[in-house]
Formats: sequence, structure tokens, C-alpha cells
Amino acid sequence: MVWWTGFRVQIVLPTSLVGRLKSNDWTWVLAHELAHVRRHDHLVRWIEWFARIVFWWNPLVWLAQRNLRTLEEVCCDDLVIVTLKAEPRAYARCILKVIESLAQPTFRPPAMASAINSGGPVQRRFQMMIDNRVRRRESRWIRSAAW
Repeated sequence: MVWWTGFRVQIVLPTSLVGRLKSNDWTWVLAHELAHVRRHDHLVRWIEWFARIVFWWNPLVWLAQRNLRTLEEVCCDDLVIVTLKAEPRAYARCILKVIESLAQPTFRPPAMASAINSGGPVQRRFQMMIDNRVRRRESRWIRSAAW
């Protein structure tokens, strides 16, 4: 996860992943987190939380927050696949290993750090990664949003 204290950005990885991932998987995991940093998702997270505090009563804000977090993950996945020319199925397996590791009750990232807390629409992420037709169709829009 990417964590920002206001002074510097840090990438925090749980020790439970150490034995589960291969070196190539680590490259993808770090690239995914660095994509969040490059896109300044940590700053967007604070704006998102401020909007949710101010407009707590508005259901559209809650819906927008959920969709924003989903699209952040999809954008970062697309950046990793395109930039590192990762094989989508291998990258999806890597992400699945990470999600399985983080789904254990011993590890809960802070609410501001991850969409995994709420389960997140993982099926859509995997479909976007694996299905080239879907990725090509939405890729131009995703890359525009990512930059």
C-alpha cells in the first residue's frame, strides 16, 4: 500500500508476502504501487475523504468513492501490463496471491489505503487484465485517466 504522511510517500508491504511471491511478482507488485504514486492517488484519497466528511449525507459521494477506488486499481493494473509488457494471466495470478494474503484476518490495511477492505470488484479487474478486447477498448480512456 502507498502511505503518505504529508512529508513523504512510503510503500508499505506486509511481511506475509515475503515467502509467497517470486522475484518477478515483486517487480509487478512494486510497479503497481509506484503507479499509484505516479498518479498521485494518495492525494486523491485525502480529497475523497474530505468530500465524504463534508457531504456524508449524499449517496452519490459514497458511490463515487467506491467507483474511484475501483478505477484507481484498474488504471494501475493497466499501467503495469502496458509499461512492463507483463503477461496478463501471470500478472492476474500475482494479484490474486496478494489479495489472498491480504484477505487473511491477521492483516487489515487502514481504510484509506485499500479497496480490498470492502472486497472490491476483483472480477472486473481480472476481466480487464485478461481480456484483451476489453483492455483495448477501455485502455485509451484508462491511460488518459492515469496520466
